[in-house]
Amino acid sequence: MPLVLVRCSECGRHRDAAMFAVASEVCRECSVQRASAPKVRRPNRTTLVGKQSRPLPPSSELAAMVESGRAQFHQCTGADVHHAHREAHRTGFYTMGHRVAGFITSLCVFPEGPLRGKPATLMPFWFEIIIELYRLRADGLRQYRRALIGLPKKSSKTTSLAWIALFHTIADDEPSPKNVCAAANDDQADLVFAAAKITCEEGAGARDASPGFSLATMTERWEKELLVPSKPGASLRRVAAGGGNLDGPNLYLRARDEVHEWTTAKSIATYTVLSQGGALRAQPLSVDITTAGWDRDTIAYRAYEHALKVMERPDLDPTFFAVWWEAPTICSGEWAGKGPYEGAAGEAVDYRSEEGWRGANPAAGYTVSYERYLEDLSDPEMTEGVARRYRLNQWTDAQDIWLPKPWDAYCAPEPYAIDPARRTVAFIDASTRYDSTGIVWADAGQDDAGGWRVRVKTRAWERPIDDAGHPQEGWSVPFIEVRAHLYSLHFGTRAGEPWTADDGTCGCGCGETFAPLGFEAIGFDPARITLMTEEWRTAGLPMVDVPMTDQRMVPGFQSLFQLLKGDRFEHDGDTTLSRHVGNSAVRWAASGGQRLDRKQRTERRPNDLAVGLVGIAYLLDKGIEPVKPAPVPPIFFGRQSLAAVGAAE
Repeated sequence: MPLVLVRCSECGRHRDAAMFAVASEVCRECSVQRASAPKVRRPNRTTLVGKQSRPLPPSSELAAMVESGRAQFHQCTGADVHHAHREAHRTGFYTMGHRVAGFITSLCVFPEGPLRGKPATLMPFWFEIIIELYRLRADGLRQYRRALIGLPKKSSKTTSLAWIALFHTIADDEPSPKNVCAAANDDQADLVFAAAKITCEEGAGARDASPGFSLATMTERWEKELLVPSKPGASLRRVAAGGGNLDGPNLYLRARDEVHEWTTAKSIATYTVLSQGGALRAQPLSVDITTAGWDRDTIAYRAYEHALKVMERPDLDPTFFAVWWEAPTICSGEWAGKGPYEGAAGEAVDYRSEEGWRGANPAAGYTVSYERYLEDLSDPEMTEGVARRYRLNQWTDAQDIWLPKPWDAYCAPEPYAIDPARRTVAFIDASTRYDSTGIVWADAGQDDAGGWRVRVKTRAWERPIDDAGHPQEGWSVPFIEVRAHLYSLHFGTRAGEPWTADDGTCGCGCGETFAPLGFEAIGFDPARITLMTEEWRTAGLPMVDVPMTDQRMVPGFQSLFQLLKGDRFEHDGDTTLSRHVGNSAVRWAASGGQRLDRKQRTERRPNDLAVGLVGIAYLLDKGIEPVKPAPVPPIFFGRQSLAAVGAAE
């Protein structure tokens, strides 16, 4: 028999239904105490709604559930203060949410943190979510089959999902429930399953646990599975996306954590299999919990778009429960003048504002605070994009909005030329043959505080696009032009030199003239153009190997970000550079830290010049010593030999 917990109206504790007399709301223990105690009337603690307002259950099935304590009439008064509130909450409806919440607060414990092993409690918004999620139809079955719950970080998502999974494994009426807690990778799947496992292992600390009655005594815990010996077939399995074949089991609960990370082919396939795994169950349930992401071509974003429509019109998909907390985009005016980031009515909400933060964080005052949020924003890793996704639960256009302020704000007010009297470096992000190639060169001088102030110039060679929007076939990088530009920058444009055109301008065709810049270093990725750069090094160009690994690109990005954040960076307004910056996003490196990458790694939108900015920052800050070498007499190989080198590459 499934475990049925009923709340005693006398002591308020959840007890096994077997401890109650038929049709009684008082457990036998309290009944004995009441019989020997003076007759003192105590308030009914089971509900805030008077019994006279409860309608009769519309069916015998639902009436039986109410009679046994497995369902309860729920009704709220006042304004809708939570997303989970709907009109029906004021008129009232039947739900088994009280039973789920009772299981959690009676038999579960916190699995981590300073409260580990202490009795579980539900924050008010989680109670509201559970009440709505377990709404019942007239026939006694649950209304919802699928759910999407969107919350920012530190909202107890993983822990609450583990508790819900335990209820369906241990206390639900479903025969032989085969449940899974799943995530996109092993680490996240371990977090969900470990929360459930530790809750059971330390179940003796639960509020209503006793030596012979706790989750520890009810369950058997294994490395990747949790079993209930008294309930044949009941199990909770840990699943990582792509970690095995799930086509066979007739699943009941599919609890999926951080769905915005389910982006690989294997994870998408696993998600699809799990979604179809409960076809033979009378009331299967999929619960997806996540924070916002950045990739719009994902399962999570499509579910988010559907959720917005359903929250506006629930009748569009009556079996889909959607609740999503995110910061508002337009100021209400109620916070105007209350802080430095609060705007007037109609203005855009600043990501640092308390109005925006409170709109996204129902856990405010419980697990998170606005003061701590402001402190965290001072961390260089906490860029605007990170804050919007993880703390305000807003979808962004890229993995990170990595610029501290709009790109145009860094444009120099007046035209400038790179000054050879300052430190000068260059970086080339080169393709082997068919992709784009870009050169970034810069000068750097120290300001009064001892930091570098950097100005950059750029030149790019991109694969042409035809009228239909397709890359031009047969095009390859003109390495003769690339080489001529590098020579002109380093040695200067001089009449009669083979890298200089007949009119004295750069031989690449850009039409510019350059004073000899005498670069300290020209950085490049040796994995791309090693053979060609050996020729350039022999000719006198100071080529420096800068492999585009996390060990170089992560600190390089941090150095660039500090230049931008400190307003110590300028560009000349080049539109190609602006486009390459717009094509870039920040992603977390496998080794830790952030690095620059394309917005969509599967698309070939060029960002070579943006990568070059990272290379420049790395060279100036960590790559080389500030020594100005004297230019050596250049050795310039013939055009025919370079063409042969280009063909070989």
